[in-house]
Amino acid sequence: MYPLSERVNEIRNLTEIDNYRKEHLLRRNMTKWLMLGSCMNTIEITEKGLESFLTEDTDSSGTGKNYLRISGALQILVTQQEAVKNLHNALDIKLPKDSSIKKVVENIQRIRVSATGHPTDIKIGKKEKAFGYINGRNFGPQGFELFTDYPEGDPRFKHAPEKDLRYQHEYVDIPHLIATQKDILIGVLDKVIETLREEEIAHRKKFTGEKLTKVLQITDPFFSYICEAATLPNSIHIQGVDSYVDGILESIEKFKREVKDREEPDHTFSWRYEYLENALQRVKDCFHKVNGTHFNKKNAYAFARFAQQEVKELKEIAKEIDERYAAAV
Repeated sequence: MYPLSERVNEIRNLTEIDNYRKEHLLRRNMTKWLMLGSCMNTIEITEKGLESFLTEDTDSSGTGKNYLRISGALQILVTQQEAVKNLHNALDIKLPKDSSIKKVVENIQRIRVSATGHPTDIKIGKKEKAFGYINGRNFGPQGFELFTDYPEGDPRFKHAPEKDLRYQHEYVDIPHLIATQKDILIGVLDKVIETLREEEIAHRKKFTGEKLTKVLQITDPFFSYICEAATLPNSIHIQGVDSYVDGILESIEKFKREVKDREEPDHTFSWRYEYLENALQRVKDCFHKVNGTHFNKKNAYAFARFAQQEVKELKEIAKEIDERYAAAV
């Protein structure tokens, strides 16, 4: 019943609900992010408004009421056009250059201006003007007769000498305009959805074969060596604790870079970095004299186990990201 709203829902899924990366990127420009939200809401609400026009008060005979219906429908059509246009701007997607689409859009805009928008002062080109009239005798709930006078001639028909350039008469069928615009916008929004999907697939393909989980796997033996050094007095790994800790820290830094390269948001887990680094530094301290004394090796073991658990949590996050990227290729 609401095909445009269905497509808006899909765009919403591709830009926020099912794609935190895209939402993260869009939120960097808050103006465009807010524009996107406004556009999606406007497309949905205008579609419902036009559906109400087609189904409610369709037998009205009151001129005033019908004028409100007609003027409202024409304004909603143009508002809907603007929302779709700005949706493209917000997503940095180019508008289609199809001349048939442009023709329909401009015709609806022309009718609105001539009939209810600015009928008393229609600007044509730089200097020319036109004036619109609605025939009150043939003015129904679904359409009307529109007369437009062009003192200097209608510029659209300057190459058609058989036409009277100073006068135009037409019947405006609002349900036909609504149906025509809906068909066009369905295709336009389908293209937006296709573009968003293609962009996401192209992004993820850049990291084919590169696993975030691999970056953190090399920390496993380092943690084992550190725990052994903390529990066995004569462990051969005691002298290597500093290098093991440095190896783990290097892996964490590489993980950070890889996440950033993928443009993945890390606000839900970046806080773990500080805790990790602090715990690993404490591990180092436990194996060095501070003020002439050694820290308790049990502390080193506890800090190492804590850091290992934090890395385990990062591995789960890495796994989720890897699976997402693999599924899209």
